Amino acid sequence: MISALVELLGSFYQSVDLNMAEASARSLLAAIPEDTVATLFLGLVCYRTGRLPEALRFFSRAERRPDESDVPAVPGGPAAAECLNEATRPGSSLAHGWYDLGLVLARHGRYRQAANALAAAVASRPGFAEAQRAMRAISSRPHGPEAGDRTPAVGTTQPRAPSLESRLTGTTLCGKP
Repeated sequence: MISALVELLGSFYQSVDLNMAEASARSLLAAIPEDTVATLFLGLVCYRTGRLPEALRFFSRAERRPDESDVPAVPGGPAAAECLNEATRPGSSLAHGWYDLGLVLARHGRYRQAANALAAAVASRPGFAEAQRAMRAISSRPHGPEAGDRTPAVGTTQPRAPSLESRLTGTTLCGKP
């Protein structure tokens, strides 16, 4: 079931059917309430449909807190781990979605999450040059993706980082605006 829901999410996202992509992500979240993949993709769909405050809430919800070091690596247990594995396997239909997510997160100063999303894009589609270039841009920031993470407060907007933006110039979302 998880595999089918992840594949549906990817198919709808690739075809820019954002209403159905949102419904698929919500179905995943209903099945696995703490699922990071569904939470991040709900944030991406909200962003793409002009609901920035809601998108930022989903991104914040998906962010792993530093004080959670004693919990399993994948919040949500085995089902969430299965979902993440399916969403990042080579050939996953979510490769372009992960790339778009990485760009959106970087534009909002969420560099750790952006680096993870771009790594998932490359895992899903080995040799994904655009994702590799964006990963290098984030990694080349002083002190890498961890430094200066400017995670904005929920419901606020954040100015863009000019140096990173200049390196990402010309990058567009795969699924278009």
